[in-house]
Amino acid sequence: MGSYVVDIHDGTPDIQVASVTWMQIQSSWLSRGGVILSFVALAACGAGTPVQEDAVLESSEGELSCNISQLCANGTSISCTSTQDVCSSGTDSGGWVQCDDRRTYCPQACTCGAVRHVSSKVARGVRCQIAFMSARDALEVRMNTTCPSGACNVLEEELDCRRVGSNPADGYEAAMSVTYSCKEPANCQ
Repeated sequence: MGSYVVDIHDGTPDIQVASVTWMQIQSSWLSRGGVILSFVALAACGAGTPVQEDAVLESSEGELSCNISQLCANGTSISCTSTQDVCSSGTDSGGWVQCDDRRTYCPQACTCGAVRHVSSKVARGVRCQIAFMSARDALEVRMNTTCPSGACNVLEEELDCRRVGSNPADGYEAAMSVTYSCKEPANCQ
């Protein structure tokens, strides 16, 4: 242990006082050591880092979500996202996905209809090639109006191209015809 200080006041040694003093010294060192040990432990755990007052939870039950997609028979893909964590899909009726009680079906595959349409157009240009291009552009607009899902089995025919007047600067006039069918059903993909 350590050295004892023996003090004699009334003729008897005061050993009890010395042992109490020694225990107080040991207790003092233990408490200092405990404080230092506690400080080191808290520092290692990150207790000395500043606290963020605006901390936010990364997620909560209200933020759960899911995303699902389905490859359709015609090669397109459909998908949806749920905010209630309820997603499902199926292959019946051509395929579908469902999120939050809303079902989205795959677009129907297109087939070429049996009805044939014929359209013609006359257009002008500085040369025959440019006149035919103008006629073709106008016929394409007409086909897209007639067939919302697009045209199929298109046959183009350049009918005639001739100079408009005796002066070559007057340009040329070209006539063109197209025969086509529409993709069905309407709005298919």
